[in-house]
Amino acid sequence: MFNGHLPRLARLIRHDRAFTQRIKRVHVDEAHNIYTAGLSHHGEEAFRPAYGKLGELRVLLCKGTSFQALSATFPPHILSTVRRELMMLPNHISF
Repeated sequence: MFNGHLPRLARLIRHDRAFTQRIKRVHVDEAHNIYTAGLSHHGEEAFRPAYGKLGELRVLLCKGTSFQALSATFPPHILSTVRRELMMLPNHISF
């Protein structure tokens, strides 16, 4: 939500099944931001909480929609968090 309103894309995904069925893949560039900016750390609020909610898309989209998370900075702890947040299976990760 942005100022109490859903952005247009969010409205389409939630309310237009025909639109949702046309989405075949989701690419997340700079996916390390899911960890670094999208989640709370050490008592500090998330800087960009929407990054931390990207995994919610998987629930709203059709089963089998491909997710690709791209980043040049994926140390193991960040990779495992991104994989968990995007609900990616371990055997679907490649380097």
